[in-house]
Amino acid sequence: MYNNHNEGMRDPIERGTSSVVGFMLGAVIGAGIALLLAPENGRDTRRRLSQTARRWGTSMKDGVEQARGRVGELKDDVRTAVSTGRETFNREREARHGTTGNPTTQPIP
Repeated sequence: MYNNHNEGMRDPIERGTSSVVGFMLGAVIGAGIALLLAPENGRDTRRRLSQTARRWGTSMKDGVEQARGRVGELKDDVRTAVSTGRETFNREREARHGTTGNPTTQPIP
């Protein structure tokens, strides 16, 4: 059950990252096609295509790294929130049940 909950949280993150990568890849392909169809001679078109591909490749790598960093930060935030919530829940439950002497009170692992 715990793993299913984590998988559900992973799906939006993975979809967001995939969308960013897909968008960047589409932009690179579109720019390449536009350069290929430009009314210039072959040498100039190849040079521009090469320059643009390098520029977009660098931009795409930077964008992917930024997305990975944000996903990592989000995962850390979620872990912290879950841990804090678990600790708070256990403290509250212990405070409620501890005064009644209920021996079945166990902290959530």
